[in-house]
Amino acid sequence: MLACAMPAGVHAQGSVASPAQKAYLIPAGPLAQVLGRYADAAGISLSYAPALVQEKTSPGLSGAYSVADGFAQLLEGSGLMAVADGPEGYVLLPAVSPQSVSTDSATILQQVKVVGDPLRDGYAAATESLATGVPTPLQHIPQSVHVVTNQVIRDQQAQTLDDILRNIGGTSGNAQVYGFSTDAYELRGYTARVLLDGITPQNTFRVPAVGIERVDVLKGLDSAALGDVVHGGVVNVQLKQPQQAPVREATLQAGSYGHVGMALDLGDAIEDSHWQYRVIMSSEKADHNFGGYRDFRQRYLAPSLAWDDGRTRLLLGVQYVEGRLPVRPFTVWQEGRPAALNGPLGNADDHTDFHQVRPYYQFEHKLGTDWTFYSAASLTRQSSKIYAHDVGPADAAGDAFFQGYVSQYRQQDAVFDNNVKGRLGTGSVKHDVMFGFSRYTLDSDFSNVFLPGVQGNIFRPDLPLPSVAPGDDVFKSTDQSNSTRVYAQDFISIGKWHILGGVAYNRASVGAGPSTAWAPKGGVAYDVTPEISVYGNYARSFSVQPYVLQDGQTAPPLTGKTLEAGVKFAWPDKPLDFSIALFKVSQSQIAQGTADGIGYELVDGGDSRGVELNVQGQLAPGWQVIGSYTYTDYRPSAGQINQIPRHTASLWTTYSFQRPEWHGWGVGAGLYGRTSYTVDDLGLGHLVLPGQTRTDLSLFYRNAKFSATLGVKNVFDKQLYLGHALATRMFLEPGRTVMLTTTYAF
Repeated sequence: MLACAMPAGVHAQGSVASPAQKAYLIPAGPLAQVLGRYADAAGISLSYAPALVQEKTSPGLSGAYSVADGFAQLLEGSGLMAVADGPEGYVLLPAVSPQSVSTDSATILQQVKVVGDPLRDGYAAATESLATGVPTPLQHIPQSVHVVTNQVIRDQQAQTLDDILRNIGGTSGNAQVYGFSTDAYELRGYTARVLLDGITPQNTFRVPAVGIERVDVLKGLDSAALGDVVHGGVVNVQLKQPQQAPVREATLQAGSYGHVGMALDLGDAIEDSHWQYRVIMSSEKADHNFGGYRDFRQRYLAPSLAWDDGRTRLLLGVQYVEGRLPVRPFTVWQEGRPAALNGPLGNADDHTDFHQVRPYYQFEHKLGTDWTFYSAASLTRQSSKIYAHDVGPADAAGDAFFQGYVSQYRQQDAVFDNNVKGRLGTGSVKHDVMFGFSRYTLDSDFSNVFLPGVQGNIFRPDLPLPSVAPGDDVFKSTDQSNSTRVYAQDFISIGKWHILGGVAYNRASVGAGPSTAWAPKGGVAYDVTPEISVYGNYARSFSVQPYVLQDGQTAPPLTGKTLEAGVKFAWPDKPLDFSIALFKVSQSQIAQGTADGIGYELVDGGDSRGVELNVQGQLAPGWQVIGSYTYTDYRPSAGQINQIPRHTASLWTTYSFQRPEWHGWGVGAGLYGRTSYTVDDLGLGHLVLPGQTRTDLSLFYRNAKFSATLGVKNVFDKQLYLGHALATRMFLEPGRTVMLTTTYAF
């Protein structure tokens, strides 16, 4: 029987709830926020009229409870009760006598339905589902997991994935192709996979921040469902989706370098039907970027439509983005240090024209009360054309060698993933199992024309925009590959113990021939107290290497091992999480080009080891924080250079004033720093980029309908550098940048 908080002797009526207990750790807070975290953790849907929870708080939940007992604790003293509505659904109603309770009352409410949606009003997320396949409290996941919530993204005025990932310790960007969509990311010194809604695009799709709900980062252990396991971890970008709660937001931005932008986020449920929709559109432009390269433009459109009757959910969507990206500003080495430039290198009109489109679907159907079938697929088509210059190191006078080029790239990739998830129970042992298969295909072609090189000066380049003429020597290449993977995973809860195990089998076919490999993983977490858990994990990883060795054989997969142990701590009476992790990642069987340039040979890989500290959540009423520190001892493979800073740290915090006369106003501040690292000198000598720190500040005002944020990034206008610099290409971070963002909800 479902028991709810109400006057003595009064009980809610409805279907019988399962008596099974589950461990929860939900801090006290606003009732709407606490109920959202509870629905996430319990795996239930909850509907209620928004007015019911306004100005109400909850004492939170700590310990093992059945769903009914959990509601009783959460709703204590609220004057509300939860009525069962279906096997996994509940409706929140005012506490009344049993005779007056009717499921018909649920139909007259203007409902808000909580189905494990990420929180939008805080810095600490309640659960994560990519690691285990089901919404799971972060305390119970035996690996390092971090979530950048929507509120963090908004507060920081983030515009790109680069901006968002600054909050995650041990993350480094590896800028590619002058800042287009093939930007790569590394975790703990090794490649990280980037996903959209849990499935793999080959290259990073350019999603503006307005289209992102939140970003989950899994370090070390990869999900068994992801097959070709990478060594650093996974970055999962969760897109905004159709929902029952109405969303109507308009955003305007204006800032440095003539930047202006506008965006619309529209969503709602269609009345008297199971249909929901979401439409996100944005347009941005700027006269130039901070390096003086001209004419930035980008347009994004993402409509989606969902049908959801509580048992079956079908989501159809498409993403479309196109634009013109000026070259990301860079500098070169000059006389032992990076050259200090006052304008663009090459031509101020060097740029990339790009176009990307991605239709996709997600289908979920409940097979009874405990099993679910899930299917998802996407088809990504993209093309780009780059007009730019390569520049050599400069002498004391600034003279250097310039070579223009024009590159064109086209790609189509498709991914199809299917799995079945289920919950099994044998006494006190609970299993969340998942098994399935996925298929990935890629077709691409690339062409490049290098124009005759010329001598120029980095301070006065004034070179023509590269162009292709008849008779120019064109380098062309094509690439076709496909992979199939089968996977299985089990997440077991036995009292205070939480055990994750999985295995994936991958078969890939690339230009050098087929390759297969198994990738097992396992981890254990133990709840020392309701607030503290300890964990450890081990995983083997692999990546296909499309190379032919000197003996004519196809290179075997690159293999790796990950070891990790850590402690997680959740503050007992507020949404605040701390964690510390020790890790070691190693690689072997790396295919490396031979000294004579003929073929490849296998060499032992390097390893990375270190420690990470993280804090995220609410320190006090109105005071939010997200911060990290990472120490990394990276030892590269033979012949490679260590480009990973030994120390990296980030801290961002906001404070909303609590005095009534300052209600709505607040301030924010951030620090992002790293120590020095070695530049890939290309044989020109030992080059080191110095350590650096960036300071950001913001002032904001918010009410129920309107918000405005004035932010300043790189307040002290320092010359800052991105990661993985070369002697001939050190990408720069923007100088002092001012941005005003206003959002109106209508």
